[in-house]
Amino acid sequence: MALGIGLTANAQTYAFLFVVMAVAYFAALAGLSRAQSRVSLFDYLVVITLSLVLSPRIRNFVSQLPVYTLALSACVPGAVVLFSDHRRLFVESSLAIGLGIFPPVIVTF
Repeated sequence: MALGIGLTANAQTYAFLFVVMAVAYFAALAGLSRAQSRVSLFDYLVVITLSLVLSPRIRNFVSQLPVYTLALSACVPGAVVLFSDHRRLFVESSLAIGLGIFPPVIVTF
């Protein structure tokens, strides 16, 4: 599945970004539900709220990519919890996504 996510970058950049965002939010929610930590949940809610409030201002001032990065940063609290439990899966998935993205990177050089 992770290789397939990486391969979507070859076809459509925004589809790739959407799939990465969807997987990241799913992983973050899974991590937060597993941890049952109020601190992590609070961190998630603060970052997602800041993301939603600041996104229009950032998009008008800079561009859409920083908005995407800010929205993706909301996943960090849950992802940290999930990463601590499943490091090997995280590393293998990241490598597979990178392998899928690799062909267009080579073509640009």
